[in-house]
Amino acid sequence: MRAFILGFMLSLMGVSVAAACANPMRSDIFIYPGFKKFPSPETPPDVAWQRPDGSEGQLSDLRGKPSLVTFWFPRCPGCQFEGPSLNAMLDRVKPEGQINFLALSVQGEREEVVQYLAQRGYKSMDPNIDEGAKLFSELCFRATPVHLILDTNAEMVAVLVGPQDWEGPKATSLINALIADGGV
Repeated sequence: MRAFILGFMLSLMGVSVAAACANPMRSDIFIYPGFKKFPSPETPPDVAWQRPDGSEGQLSDLRGKPSLVTFWFPRCPGCQFEGPSLNAMLDRVKPEGQINFLALSVQGEREEVVQYLAQRGYKSMDPNIDEGAKLFSELCFRATPVHLILDTNAEMVAVLVGPQDWEGPKATSLINALIADGGV
């Protein structure tokens, strides 16, 4: 039954952001669920996102620790599905301070994002906004949730597309590898 629900959620997931991908090599690669490792680390695009205090941040700001960057939005069925396990993993891992975590909402106003996180008790997720899904589009992502993995140099090393069980063995191995190796 769980496999059916996950399959159904994957079929529903998606963000209605229509933007042309500037990189023809990536036009379809990031829509299909699964883990995709970059052939070699890549510098992230120089596109700003908005922090909860209104200031701008960039992925390069995450240099120094391995990072998990999640693109999501409150009405995304796949994001809603994985939210409880993602939050539980963050509650466990984030206080140790060995990994950066950044959640970027690609749709919705800040008030909606703040309310969504508060209603669910997701205290480990800050209401960061990728306004207009600019960074999401620049990365050629097409569906949410999608998780970008950065090494300690803030270089992009892998992408995990689709909802995950963040308390399961595969995600636990991924997080442990990030912490131990500074990347995947």
